[in-house]
Amino acid sequence: MKTLAALLTLVLLSAGCSSSQPPGQTGSDGVSVRARDSADGDRVDIQAGSDGVSVRARDGADGDRVDIQTGSDGVSVRARDGADGDRVDIQTGSDEVSVRARREGARVQVGQDGVQVQGGSARVQTGPGGLRIDAGGTSVNLGEGSLGVNVPGANVNLGVGVDVPGVGVNIDSPGGVQVAVEGTNVLVDTDLVAIELPEIDVPGVVVKEGPEKVVYAVSGDVLFDFDSADIRPKAEQALAQIAGSLNERYPGKKVRIEGHTDDKGSDSYNLKLSKRRAEAVRDWLESEGGWDSDQARVVGLGETHPVAQNKRADGSDDPAGRQRNRRVEIVVVK
Repeated sequence: MKTLAALLTLVLLSAGCSSSQPPGQTGSDGVSVRARDSADGDRVDIQAGSDGVSVRARDGADGDRVDIQTGSDGVSVRARDGADGDRVDIQTGSDEVSVRARREGARVQVGQDGVQVQGGSARVQTGPGGLRIDAGGTSVNLGEGSLGVNVPGANVNLGVGVDVPGVGVNIDSPGGVQVAVEGTNVLVDTDLVAIELPEIDVPGVVVKEGPEKVVYAVSGDVLFDFDSADIRPKAEQALAQIAGSLNERYPGKKVRIEGHTDDKGSDSYNLKLSKRRAEAVRDWLESEGGWDSDQARVVGLGETHPVAQNKRADGSDDPAGRQRNRRVEIVVVK
């Protein structure tokens, strides 16, 4: 691809170019400079005004082009290689920088949600939920306090999960087991057992206890409407009972509030939705439940920690499994 500097020399050469338009104009709206090379179609357009500066350069021979725009919303730079379609997009604004680069199936994207690099069958993705690497049949997941690795035909080691054809096991730190059957991963906390608390008697709330933690799991369908992070009125009884139990049994204990979704929707959207739902539960417990939220840490885990299958072995949807995966868990560290 020609450099922008080489293309911009057309402005200086515009006096010798055959063009149907004058090389430069000024007016109340700003300055406009246009240069055309009639021999091969090269051209440069420069416009400056109250809204910013726009520079566009085109190579008529092979379609290379560079667009630069500045304004109150930031700076946008776009470069294209007309021969093979390579391109780079850079955008800056008041709250983020976005970089996208593509070349023959490879792609790099940087934004508010993290970094994603993809080439062929390999993909690396970072974001609020941790780090995920996929390459062929191998995947590595590094999230909140756990590491999962799925490698067809490999062995199983503590802290590492692997897949044998059709079935996989992932030993999660600090004490869960992730089982994969035909590509479906399910997280099972082997160190937790369901318990009954006399103060908790509403449907949709399950309490589990282990050596290191106690988990109050609340169904997302009890707490929220579809695609919403607003607490439903009928969920207030469940949250009130949980707040009373926390205040009575675990005053001053550190608490982690985790939001979880099923796998419908994009990874990025599910992470954001799960975090907003966890924050909504924290805010309700503080404002309505008389609970000190300073002791809580909010985490959005999206679809990364399922406790049931989202799909059955035949590929059909599993509504009951999805319902179990849509949840908010209040984890008390002993």
